[in-house]
Amino acid sequence: MRTQSLQKNQLRDAIAKTVKMMAKDSIKVTQQGSQAFCSFDAYGKVKQINLPVIPDAPTPEFMIALQGFLDHEVAHALLTDGKVGFSKTTLTDDEKREAPNLHKMTNVVEDTRIESEISKIFPGAAVNLEALREFMCDTLWGKWVDQYRATALPEAEMNKQIAASTFVPYMRARAGQKVCQRFMDEKGLWPVFARRA
Repeated sequence: MRTQSLQKNQLRDAIAKTVKMMAKDSIKVTQQGSQAFCSFDAYGKVKQINLPVIPDAPTPEFMIALQGFLDHEVAHALLTDGKVGFSKTTLTDDEKREAPNLHKMTNVVEDTRIESEISKIFPGAAVNLEALREFMCDTLWGKWVDQYRATALPEAEMNKQIAASTFVPYMRARAGQKVCQRFMDEKGLWPVFARRA
């Protein structure tokens, strides 16, 4: 219990320091809901960093992962050029209709880049981001794979669903992230993404 309290205090201190650092650029740091994100305005400027709310009885893994979420979103704020793939002002009308898909695809690739770069700037971030990947593999992506494999779907449809739900760890594995490579190996997911003739 004392360790959990200590972790909460350390995380609150890290968040407070981040708030102070981001406030210089008028970036709001919030803790709401269960999603971490960094949002941009229509001109590609970061306007908000959000972190998930800390539950009443968080697991040690969640607390470590939350620090990884913080480092990841700060990396977006410091390193992502919001005008590329995020700014609606630079898109044609057709592109605006496709903007949500464009944003998702851009973000999947951008995530791997910023995590690599922030780890060079702040070496401690590498440890936090690695722990975040472990947390995501164990609590989210792995469970999705297991759920799809437990269904009565035909194999082709099941593999299609698995590919859609594990595209993020696949791209991260391809970018050289060891945790995600191990996840792909352990879950036998490489063939799901193999090119079909």
